[in-house]
Amino acid sequence: MVKNRVKVSICDTSYSLIGDEDESHVFRAAAYVDTAMRAALEAGVVEREKAAVLVALQLASKVLKREELAHHQIEESRRLLEKIEREIYLLVGPF
Repeated sequence: MVKNRVKVSICDTSYSLIGDEDESHVFRAAAYVDTAMRAALEAGVVEREKAAVLVALQLASKVLKREELAHHQIEESRRLLEKIEREIYLLVGPF
């Protein structure tokens, strides 16, 4: 896969990134982090490093919550599929 080079700015610091994601995705991600960093700094977090750690924790929490939700939805889908298969078996026999 072709590596993309993208230059972004987060809190007035430029970063040159190389990766597989398309440019628009990287720009959206950088804008999200920039907004979160600025919000943390405006809320009174003085050190940029601490603001970055807080933003990383917030993002990690969101990722984990979405993974947990996806896992729950997969398990619920499996449970419903098994229920449907049992009902079909009762109506028409093995398939």
